[in-house]
Amino acid sequence: MSLGPSGRTQLVVIMHPAFCGCGARTLRWAHAVNSRHQLVAALGNASVDALEADVSSLPADEQVPVMLHPPATEVDLTAAQFLAIVQRSGTQKILKLDLKTDQIIKQVVDIILHHHLTDMTPLVLNADVVGSATEVPAVDAHTLLTQLERLQATRLPPLVSLGWCPPSEGTRSLTLSQISEMATLARGRPATLAVRADVALASEEALVALMGDLPGCGVTLWAHDGDSVCPEGARRLLERLRPAPVWLDMPPKLLSHFTAS
Repeated sequence: MSLGPSGRTQLVVIMHPAFCGCGARTLRWAHAVNSRHQLVAALGNASVDALEADVSSLPADEQVPVMLHPPATEVDLTAAQFLAIVQRSGTQKILKLDLKTDQIIKQVVDIILHHHLTDMTPLVLNADVVGSATEVPAVDAHTLLTQLERLQATRLPPLVSLGWCPPSEGTRSLTLSQISEMATLARGRPATLAVRADVALASEEALVALMGDLPGCGVTLWAHDGDSVCPEGARRLLERLRPAPVWLDMPPKLLSHFTAS
């Protein structure tokens, strides 16, 4: 079955007690499920455990959330249509929404509340909120966290995934300023901190120290095909991050660097 632009489902190892108890599980994810066909196929596929989709807007109306990963401009579903299909399906698959702009966050939370989705299935709301030397985050952290407060009294409050914008050039490590900014945002709240795996490996000492200062937080390490990841460094980093919950979101070849015995 072909799901998402990569033509495959990705394997993700998840160790997050919010969803899976204390043990590690391997979940099959459908990524970039932004069209009606992809969504219906993923919901109906018993081998798919979790769905990831992108929510953005178009310049013609920045207030209407649509299922779209910039710079693409072709829209098949609005967020309201997408989440209505999810609600009608009665699914209990994990749903991760990758929020791409500030303007649509309130509307997305409105739709989630309207369809009572947090009473039905685990949600993850992800956004890059800390910039890099070359990238400015598209989502304001205060906007995201303020709107998330509206969902905290529901049966299954979403897990928030706070990301660093991956640098497009120059240094591949996190700066002390970026670490400090994330610490301020994440302290005192359950969250997973999303960082590209090669950046995490180049920032190992700072990242391990940060997680030691943020009890209750986890880490999401993600990667694309072709990313350079040292197998020995990957396994060392995973061991040093414990007991923090860790999500490994990457293609199987890179995933094996972290999970090989």
